[in-house]
Amino acid sequence: MSEGNGKTRENAGAATDAAPNAVPEGTRRRIRATQFLRLAHGHRSVSLATLILAVIMGTALQTPYPPFVPVLWVGANFLHTAAVVLFLRRAAQQENAVAADPMPWINQYALLYSAGCVIWAAMVPVFWSAEAPEQSLYVMLIVVSTSFFTLNTLAPLRRIFLAANIPFITLMCIAPFILDSVVSPAIFALNTTALLINFLIAIRIEQRDFESQLLTVRHEELISDLESARDIAENALTSAKQANSELSSQEELFRALVENAKDGIILTDTAGNIRYMSPSVRNLGYDPSVFLGVHISDLLTPDTRRIAMGHFQTPSRKAFPPLSITDQILTPTGRRIWVEARIKDMRQDPNVGGFVINIRDITERKRIDEELAEHLEVLNALAHNASLDTILLRLMCNIEKTNPAIRAVLVTVENGRPQNVIAPSLPRAFKESILSGTVPYQGLIAGTHASGAAHQAKSLIVPNADMEGLNPALGDMMQQMGLRAFWSQPLHTRKGRLLGTLAIFHIQPHTPSARELSQTDGAAHLAGLAIERRQHEDELREAMERADLANRAKSRFLATMSHELRTPLNAIIGFSEIMHTELFGALGDAHYSDYAKDILMSGRHLLSVIDDILDISKIEAGRYELEDRDVTIEDVIEWSVLLTQPKANEKHITIESTLVPELPGLIADLRAMRQILLNLLANAVKFTPNYGRISINVEIAANGGLEITVRDTGIGIPADKIEYVMQPFGQATNHLTEHQSGTGLGLPICKSLIEMHEGTLELESRENEGTTVRLWLPPARLRMADAVLAAH
Repeated sequence: MSEGNGKTRENAGAATDAAPNAVPEGTRRRIRATQFLRLAHGHRSVSLATLILAVIMGTALQTPYPPFVPVLWVGANFLHTAAVVLFLRRAAQQENAVAADPMPWINQYALLYSAGCVIWAAMVPVFWSAEAPEQSLYVMLIVVSTSFFTLNTLAPLRRIFLAANIPFITLMCIAPFILDSVVSPAIFALNTTALLINFLIAIRIEQRDFESQLLTVRHEELISDLESARDIAENALTSAKQANSELSSQEELFRALVENAKDGIILTDTAGNIRYMSPSVRNLGYDPSVFLGVHISDLLTPDTRRIAMGHFQTPSRKAFPPLSITDQILTPTGRRIWVEARIKDMRQDPNVGGFVINIRDITERKRIDEELAEHLEVLNALAHNASLDTILLRLMCNIEKTNPAIRAVLVTVENGRPQNVIAPSLPRAFKESILSGTVPYQGLIAGTHASGAAHQAKSLIVPNADMEGLNPALGDMMQQMGLRAFWSQPLHTRKGRLLGTLAIFHIQPHTPSARELSQTDGAAHLAGLAIERRQHEDELREAMERADLANRAKSRFLATMSHELRTPLNAIIGFSEIMHTELFGALGDAHYSDYAKDILMSGRHLLSVIDDILDISKIEAGRYELEDRDVTIEDVIEWSVLLTQPKANEKHITIESTLVPELPGLIADLRAMRQILLNLLANAVKFTPNYGRISINVEIAANGGLEITVRDTGIGIPADKIEYVMQPFGQATNHLTEHQSGTGLGLPICKSLIEMHEGTLELESRENEGTTVRLWLPPARLRMADAVLAAH
């Protein structure tokens, strides 16, 4: 410590002896900035006082000149004072700029102050009067006094002090020659000498002030470098009394924090023996005065004690990392609590010299974690389709596990009658009494058998089974089972329908705590959720079964009707075609031929409708089976175009096909692929005006599959109808399509068939511009796909 003080004194002496030129530039700027800002903070009031003195002198003193001369002199002082105040205010507002480079500010203020001193020195010729020699002497003394005043305020900044005093020295030197001899000339010489001595004193004051500032800066730099000794260094600059006071205050603050902390704090020696316990450990059931000197491991359970002892026996020269322990302990008061302790090895710290243990009671947090874990377990069982009885039984067991003095019961109710009783720890007689109605379940909800009690939404608390109003049958049953109190919570759906009730029985008269009521409420909510979900699942399963039966009946009906209609329809088509072609001779009247043609067209359309209905029914029923085989996409397109061409020719529509060379073979159902292309081309021809164009493009897609694009210049589909036309029987009808016949099954069939091939169908359309349909088949459907993709 003495060595450190010696170094401090040595540094201080070096700072005292250092000349300003030997100081680093940054330190010099910092000192000059401090000196200037200190001057700036004090000079605004001084300038105002000087202005007031000038006003008094201008009005009270005599002058040999006209009256406007002193007025001009006072006005000059006013302007100078305003300039000084504004300059100093700007300097105060820009302290960072001053600290960065103070010399421009010092130079500006030196010029400004010098101008003010010139104005102030001008009072001598203005008020010098041969008629009033006392006044002249008074004015000269004011000038000299002003110079001495600057010694106290401007001496630390030589440049400003010199600029302020040069006008006064100059005045004293030339005054005997320009002014009337109303005082002794020796006074001017004496004043000049005094001003020069004043200047010499100012130089010494400047040096001392610079050294003092330098010493302060050096101390501040030393303090910033020695963070661990900051308080000691700061206290070295103040009195020992203040240091002791601050230390005492910090000790009191530390003591207040430790003694009022919620967590317990324990300090041991190097061997692990307790030497301090904070008062807050009383909340854990320990008396600090009793356990002083006891080894910390005696507070732990055997399993945890073995872990901790391994750390306490580690050599002190090898500090171990902080150890966190979570354990359930038995306190001296007989209460079992969960604690979380953090042991930190601070044996290497001379101020501690032992272990520091922070210990807190986490019993409530542990209970909440366990309750959440149990609820999560129930929800997980619910998500994995465990049976409702299993879920409710697990929930009741979890409740009883928290307290051996309670018995949990859950009664499910449907249509006002009890359906099931989950009571893992109660005798079977209780369950049978509830189910048979001997003990009405309404007594668990309202305590009585009132008719409206079953719909009571609030919980019920019966702290003593002897209370009046309790259902007699329920009270007798509780007495037989040795139960003395209960509380319950009804279970309701979100719509208010009663699902049952959850009741907690206690073996002693007992009023449940807020925590117990919260636990009951949470368990009841979870049970209601499980019951309601299972009921919804049952209802959904029944609805799905009914829908499946209806769908199967529809499919059987459509298949049967399609078969029954197809046979007579084929005969109608055949005979109408014979009549229309007049195969066996003329029919006679020409109208008969037209009628036969109408019958033929209608029959063919009806047959197409029946085929489409049969196809979509088979697809929806999952009875449409693909017969995969090698298919050449060129042949499929050629076949589809060939069948569509006659209709296209009638409307003068051009059908173009573009296929990249060396397309791979396709593994698909030939009939399905033909039906897809034929339906798309038929739609394109149907909804494309005369002289339109239809193009078919086949290429290898970027993702490796096969892409088939059918594009037309037809009337298009409105944007809000695209999703609708992809549904069975969906048609985008308007004034342009009213005369077009169709069932609205073509696109849904195409989409279903392409998806059965693991592909996709995308529809793009703009009204009055045309429609584009893109089919994509996956790479797995292509033959020699690798070779083709490599070439592509």
